[in-house]
Amino acid sequence: MGMRITVQPETFQLAQVFTISRGSRSQAEVLTVRIERDGVIGWGECVPYARYGESLASVTAQINALGHISHEELGEALPAGAARNAVDCAFWDLEAKTSGVSVAQRVGLQDLQPQITAYTLSLDSPEAMERQARLNAHRPLLKSSWERLMICLGLRRCGAARPRHGSLWTPMKDGTPRCTQISRRICCALESNWSNSLCQHQK
Repeated sequence: MGMRITVQPETFQLAQVFTISRGSRSQAEVLTVRIERDGVIGWGECVPYARYGESLASVTAQINALGHISHEELGEALPAGAARNAVDCAFWDLEAKTSGVSVAQRVGLQDLQPQITAYTLSLDSPEAMERQARLNAHRPLLKSSWERLMICLGLRRCGAARPRHGSLWTPMKDGTPRCTQISRRICCALESNWSNSLCQHQK
């Protein structure tokens, strides 16, 4: 039996409306990729981002145009982006299943350890952001971006609701004086035993 690549759109409702500086959404639109070979299926998925010129339709077209391709050829067949990511993940999954060797072992990672990931606070009123921070104070890393001074005030409240041990990650969109000024306000708003990490955003 030959190899077959298929892609299918799926929509998942979010538990609550999620808001960042670029807008709000109540659902996640995902493309699920399946690569089937000799009765074994590898799975991958991606979320196309309009910010990078991607859409469900454009990424679906990229994947459907691949035809018969090997994992090794994928890097030349597709540019970096949602389509290549989903197909790459599906290939890794397929190869792990057919070989009986995990992805971690295949790439030389023998001693896997739990990794900390950031929980993003949805932008809202200062009072609502404080409630979010308190509800998620058990998490080791909270993330929030901002565009307005209101959000800075919200982070002041989030700092008051901080966990005993944890960090607040506030990625910067650019290195402008405005961002520097906001970062100073944030540092002043957060108490000294609260670790604040300001990161330069990379496109």
